[in-house]
Parts: sequence; structure tokens; C-alpha cells
Amino acid sequence: IHRRDTEEARREWQYKGVGPGIAFAGKMHELTGVPQGIVCCAKGGSRLEEWSPDRRDEAGDSLYGSLLLSLKDTGNRVAGLFWSQGCSEGMSGNKDIAGYFTNATADVFSAIRKDVGAQIPIVQMQLCRIYGLDPDAVGESFTAVREAQRTLGEHVERILTVPTVHLQLDDIVHLSADSQDVLGTQAAEAMYLLAFGERAGLLPPIKYASYHMTADKNTGNAIITVKYKNVYGGLKADVRPMGFTVSDEALKVKNNRIFHAEVMDDSVVLRVAATCEQIKGLFLGYGCGAAPDCNVTDAAGRSIPAMAGIWLG
Repeated sequence: IHRRDTEEARREWQYKGVGPGIAFAGKMHELTGVPQGIVCCAKGGSRLEEWSPDRRDEAGDSLYGSLLLSLKDTGNRVAGLFWSQGCSEGMSGNKDIAGYFTNATADVFSAIRKDVGAQIPIVQMQLCRIYGLDPDAVGESFTAVREAQRTLGEHVERILTVPTVHLQLDDIVHLSADSQDVLGTQAAEAMYLLAFGERAGLLPPIKYASYHMTADKNTGNAIITVKYKNVYGGLKADVRPMGFTVSDEALKVKNNRIFHAEVMDDSVVLRVAATCEQIKGLFLGYGCGAAPDCNVTDAAGRSIPAMAGIWLG
């Protein structure tokens, strides 16, 4: 955390929580055989604008400047970046936040790589869920941030995103201790692959691949098969898959038309209460809204990514 060594600051930050760092370091140690050093530069609830590289010369009075001080104090080479950010932008209520989020995050990553002198690998966490806020006020902005995180790899090299929308919470927004361990372990596997390349038995995070739409031969209703890659041992869901939507708007769950869903190997098959022609131009999503119920994982317990804006052409 950046420098605020005052009585007021100590009172404000007296609460202690858990994070994914220890599990991340432990898994990296297991994979590499090398003890891991973790430099924590996080500040809970911070906004992207607080991480602006333009404030690097403000030292401990800015988050980016404080990050550089922390790295300098360790005196060691930086091997990678594990990034978790976006809740504040999700809570903004700005449904148009995606463009800003993508550009600002890319700028931070570019600056960090320049300042550490290496094209270091980056693993980021995709936003989970939030409760207790008006879902109509923040649902679209949370969805927009998750989608920006999912597609950030189109703008930033050497980055992987770990989904968390299926994990348990301990309060209205923070992952439980067990879930933090799951996140840390999965992030370490992704980091290892980025840093060192292929390793037997390891796959990158699950990624959306494509969809295929056909008509039921009896009813004429649409059947959408959503395919994923990097799946361990097939997809699974307790009872039935939850979290998918076919809706009029990309970021808002409106008049969802899916009445049946099932998993098949590396795909999820959705049956829609409308014909193919009727849903053309609508949007396929998963994990949309502030607090979606999502339960599709692979055999290793890794979630499929939250996504929005998959246009059904």
C-alpha cells in the first residue's frame, strides 16, 4: 500500500483479510522448484485512475509511484505481475466503461513493463459478483468490466485471465479464504505457462471458442452449441448449467429465452424458446449482471469465463 503513515490511516486500514498471494507463491514453488518472493503493492477499492503511470514521480503519494518504490526496495528482478482490479469501475454504474477500462489497464501494464525493463507475463483475475447494491444500477457496468477483462488479450500481449464468477464469497463482494486459494493456484498455473511455456498436464484458463446455431427438427426452435477450449476432462455443472443468457441487450439480462441447458464434453448446448431467425441480432452471454448464478466448470474446477456481447449473427 502507498505511504500514509498517519494515525487516521492506521485506523482506516486496521482490518486484515486474506488474498491469493500465498497460494499463488506456493503453487509456483511447486511448479518451478524455486522459492517465490511476492511484493504486495495492492490497495483495496482503488480505481484505475489512481494507478496512472503519469503519477510515477509522486513516489509514495501515488499508487504507481509506491509500486516502483516497493520494487526498488526489494532489489530483485520482477518475474511477473498478478493483477486484481476493476471492482470500483464495476460499481461506477457506467455501462460504457469498457473502452476506458481496456485502454487505462493496457497503459498501466505497458508502463510497468517499461519500468521493470522486461515484457513480463501478466495474469489477471476476472471480476466475481457483488451483492447489496441495486442490480439495475451496477449490473451493466460489472458486465462491461468482466467483458473488457475477458478480451484484454486482444490488446495486451502475454496475458491470461482467470475467471472467478463461480467462486464463493465471504461477504457481499470478497472471495472466501478457500476461494482465494483456488484463485491463487489457478493463477500460478497460468503464470507458469506464460513464463515458461508448455508443461505436461497444464492448460491455460478456459477460453470461449465459438458458437453454432441450428434449428430443432421438431419445433423449429434454436439450439445453440457454445464451444470452449483448454478444458480439463470435460465440462460439468451441478444439476443443470446456470448463467447463460440470450438477450436483447449485450450487457443487460432482458427477456432471457433459454429454457434448457446441458453440458457435452467441451461444449454447452442451449435450447431457446425462439427460432433461429427470431434471435438473430440478439446477444449470447454468460455471467451477466451484478450477481449472476454461474456453475459451469471443467473437471479441475476451473470456470468458463464470464462473457457478454457475443452477437448472434
